[in-house]
Amino acid sequence: MKIKDDLLAELAVQLGDRRGVVSPGVEQLSDELADELEAIQAMLVAGELSAEQARLHRQLRLNSFNMSLLALEGVGDIALEQTLVGLVKVVRRFYGV
Repeated sequence: MKIKDDLLAELAVQLGDRRGVVSPGVEQLSDELADELEAIQAMLVAGELSAEQARLHRQLRLNSFNMSLLALEGVGDIALEQTLVGLVKVVRRFYGV
C-alpha cells in the first residue's frame, strides 16, 4: 500500500523531533486516511465514481482528517500545520486533489 507508506513516511519527516510527543492516535488517523483514499481510488477505477466525485470525496476526507488531527494535537500548534501541509502534498502528488 504505497499511499499508506508514503503518508506515514511524510508524517515522520514533518514531525521530526516531535515524534515522541505526538499522540498515538495520529498514526491511526493516517492509516485510516490512507485506507479511505485507496478505497476511493478503487471506486474510481471500477467506474463507481466519476473523477469529480472522487476528487470531492478525497477533499472531504482530507478536511475530516485535518479536523481530527487538530483535535488530537491542539488547534494552535504551528508544527501541526506543517504536518498537514506535508501530508496534503503526498495526497496531491498521488491523486491531484
